[in-house]
Amino acid sequence: MGRRVKVLTRRVDLSEIDAEIDKCRAEGDARYLDKLTAIRMLALGYERKPVLDAVRISERTLLRWIEQWNLG
Repeated sequence: MGRRVKVLTRRVDLSEIDAEIDKCRAEGDARYLDKLTAIRMLALGYERKPVLDAVRISERTLLRWIEQWNLG
């Protein structure tokens, strides 16, 4: 099995992410809100540790979310 990519390789449109975050808040979708928040923070240049602390997830989960984002 190959190593997981640890950085975002797909472009992140912050205005699109912000709109999706607002939609998640309105719908009460906490898990997807956490995922989008993590992707947004990474796109803004945050290191992984503050992202992990902000959304209270494991590094393994974050790496999986990055991989999913990169695949589109």
